Amino acid sequence: MKVLSVIGVLGAGKSTAILAALEEISRRGGRAGVVINDTGEVQLETEAVMERFPVRSIGGG
Repeated sequence: MKVLSVIGVLGAGKSTAILAALEEISRRGGRAGVVINDTGEVQLETEAVMERFPVRSIGGG
């Protein structure tokens, strides 16, 4: 199993890069999972992923 951690400042393009990678992996027939630590009141990154890929929420953790 490969694990990749993506970190950076606000507006650096982290979500854009992750979504592009997910789309490429999916296009090639692969599978990927993403753990998002979205702490704001509006969960922008989570919503962006949910628009394109199935999401399962893990509460309380």
